[in-house]
Amino acid sequence: MALDRSLLAHAPAGDPARRVGEPQFASAAAAVGTSTSNIKYLAVATGTAGYASNVEVLDLGIPKAALSNVVAAQSAFRNEVPNAVVVPATIADTRGLSLTGTVPLTVASGGQLTVHSTAFIVGTSKGVYAVIFGTADDGSQDADVQAALHTLRVA
Repeated sequence: MALDRSLLAHAPAGDPARRVGEPQFASAAAAVGTSTSNIKYLAVATGTAGYASNVEVLDLGIPKAALSNVVAAQSAFRNEVPNAVVVPATIADTRGLSLTGTVPLTVASGGQLTVHSTAFIVGTSKGVYAVIFGTADDGSQDADVQAALHTLRVA
């Protein structure tokens, strides 16, 4: 997995996100899946054997009002992270959403690996952004994820 898209929902027209009244999540996620212009930042850990932890910042292209529909967000993100849990959260003194879940991967050797997906989704003056981490450890225990959570600033 060169680019961690584990939290992106590639939602077809019949997706549950559309049925619960928040099509912005589904359409934004589909657009992100096909356009690298939505990626604002991407970093991948180097020098690691096996899975390399990564972080990316994505412009979701949805209105801030969409952040109030937790059910739609969770439904949309479960297309890629089947056990995703989305909850309201305060991130850098800004109301948003927090997402956690795991994604099973098959590595080149044929073995299995569980990747932990942790995301912080916030509305800014420039739009709604997702800061997404793909790590080998649970985000609540991963030092880099926790450092980011406690030092993130929203403009």
